[in-house]
Amino acid sequence: MRVVRTTGRRSGQQRSTPLGVVQVEGALYLVSPKPGRDWVRNLESHPHLVLDSGEDSRTAVAAEPAQATPAVSAYLRSMRAPWALRAFPVGPDAGLAEIIDHLDIIAVTGLFPITPVTTGWRRKRPLRFRCTRAVRQADGGVQV
Repeated sequence: MRVVRTTGRRSGQQRSTPLGVVQVEGALYLVSPKPGRDWVRNLESHPHLVLDSGEDSRTAVAAEPAQATPAVSAYLRSMRAPWALRAFPVGPDAGLAEIIDHLDIIAVTGLFPITPVTTGWRRKRPLRFRCTRAVRQADGGVQV
């Protein structure tokens, strides 16, 4: 379980929801048996989210079927709560073909790290130019 912090689609207020995050081939995914859940709709409106303590900022993107299918399979196999499993149209032993048939009613969201964008840079020390006599003469500068 991880705490997912999203922005409310109507209120604009921060919302914290404990959710199961599944990792497949190094990528993180959120899975919901009902695409109409508030946290899913909030991420559709405001795809920026923060995991846990606020240091792991990510962007939520609806997963393509090729990524969604193994994510759903991994999520169902890791789920231990019987009430949560009953909410899904397929069980933990479902094959990939059966999961693909139900992807239209299962929300799968990929969580991608936000990479910082540099707007500028600052040197740690001032630039120093060395100008040799040959270069100055070639540029028509004064000979020293």
